[in-house]
Amino acid sequence: PFNAITNIHFQLLQDSYVQLSIYDLKGNHIKTLLDSPQVRGYKTLTWNGKNENGELIPAGVYFYSVSSGNITDSRKIIYLK
Repeated sequence: PFNAITNIHFQLLQDSYVQLSIYDLKGNHIKTLLDSPQVRGYKTLTWNGKNENGELIPAGVYFYSVSSGNITDSRKIIYLK
């Protein structure tokens, strides 16, 4: 659970193009945090609980999805106010 900001950590084993996006429970896109080539290594992204329009989202359960090459991983995050 987080309030105000959260850090999302992931590791790349090789240089690759990475997309990381936030979705609500219905699968609606909320925010893209990363959509660019990245070098291998540990990465940390910060999300402030705002959507693409810069508006604070309602408290609730959300998911982030990280895609790199043919690998996709999704995790649950809980936003509290």
